[in-house]
Amino acid sequence: MSAGELEKARAAATRAIQADPRSAAPYVALGLCHLQGGDAASAGIEANRALGLDPWDARAHALLGWVLAERRQPESARRELRIAAGLGEDPDALVLAARAWTILGPSPELERAVHAIGRAWPGGWEWV
Repeated sequence: MSAGELEKARAAATRAIQADPRSAAPYVALGLCHLQGGDAASAGIEANRALGLDPWDARAHALLGWVLAERRQPESARRELRIAAGLGEDPDALVLAARAWTILGPSPELERAVHAIGRAWPGGWEWV
């Protein structure tokens, strides 16, 4: 994602938060923008905000798992990723979780996430 695209995505997520501050989804989107921009600390803040609004949001748990993996906190990352996996096979959460598992290294969880993504998107998918 180019810097311009990232800024547009960040602005759209911010507008979505302003429109519906009680929805977890735009906080996850903003957190992902921060993470892709190299700001894991801000991404973690947004993931936690999303979880404060909806503790059952698999995408928020997967994002927090990715943040924790980036911050070299593997046990905490694994815990969040397992929570995300236990909440169902949300395709977006699966992609976030698979990305985090690649940071943590080969594991049965990574293999399961990749297979689940294949079931969710039989035509193919791209890394975020």
